[in-house]
Amino acid sequence: MRSIFKSVFYLVYILTLKVLRQDPTNGFALVHLGFIVKTGDHDYAGAIPLLQQGIASNVPGVIDGRFFFHLGDALFRTGQHDEVVL
Repeated sequence: MRSIFKSVFYLVYILTLKVLRQDPTNGFALVHLGFIVKTGDHDYAGAIPLLQQGIASNVPGVIDGRFFFHLGDALFRTGQHDEVVL
């Protein structure tokens, strides 16, 4: 089951990168890539700007509590406690 999860994660990662090559400011793709980088790669610092830019785009689908949660968690885990808003 774990290998299926990794395969799906990888596929979504590749598709998201493809979208961002065509439209680097696609907020929907940015938040999803930030989620993948944080949860799949455990790269908290790398996920922060992706999540921030995606959320800031304010396009439909990005103002979602799950993305705010993962942004706050990544900020907290990288010691940026003052940036976390409760």
